Amino acid sequence: MGYSQFKAMLAITRASLRGLTRSPSAMIFSFIFPFIFILVFGFIGDGGVKMVFKVAIDKNADTSNAVYQVLKQSGSVKFLSFSSKQELDKALQKGKR
Repeated sequence: MGYSQFKAMLAITRASLRGLTRSPSAMIFSFIFPFIFILVFGFIGDGGVKMVFKVAIDKNADTSNAVYQVLKQSGSVKFLSFSSKQELDKALQKGKR
């Protein structure tokens, strides 16, 4: 980006901000309303409930990986192992685990 393009973008930005400051409703709906909206819905949150994701892994999977170890210790991911594919399919069909 050349100097002339930079000056043009600066002029456009300056004009936009000047237009915002001249209109109180534009100021409210551009800055204040979104800020309040984010604050209100940000505090609604999950109430301290921790999400736990269940992941089925193959019995031959490499569990010495550092990523696996960190996920296992975090408590956010619960790794499930099944002795056979039929057992996995049966658990998935029943919606168990």
